[in-house]
Amino acid sequence: MKREARKVFDAYSRMDHSGPCYPSEPCARCLGYAETEVRDLEATRALSAEPTFIRVRAERGHCFKNALRFAGRNRMWTIVHGIPLGRGAISGIRFAHAWNEVEHNGARWCYDAAIDLLAPAEMFYLIGAIEYTVRYSYDEAKKLVDETGHAGPWDDKVNSAE
Repeated sequence: MKREARKVFDAYSRMDHSGPCYPSEPCARCLGYAETEVRDLEATRALSAEPTFIRVRAERGHCFKNALRFAGRNRMWTIVHGIPLGRGAISGIRFAHAWNEVEHNGARWCYDAAIDLLAPAEMFYLIGAIEYTVRYSYDEAKKLVDETGHAGPWDDKVNSAE
């Protein structure tokens, strides 16, 4: 309770008190606003909490296998094959790549096992300048592995970027 009271007091002390009260003499209206601000902040933090998952041992240079293995251990996550824009040594080059995505608390998250990166999808897509994607459930991907004998890519457009 003391911790909650401290949060409300901190929110209250940040408010503009140009109305009928002063910081040293809080009125019910300002305290009500401060309590609402704290509740809204807590709700926002809860929504933006990162999703939990089980990491897999990633093989360097095998992003398609990594994404498939990751989805096998984390069934709520989808497998995504796409075409990002290279950075660093491969700057400016489009290439085929695979990662995983999940919807969590109303936000979409991406996990790239190749570089052990968890990021909000909006940021992930912006940084990667990703121009094309195809999504697969784990079950769909397993069927395609059985049919083709490899972990991807299976889409012609993604395949042509390799």
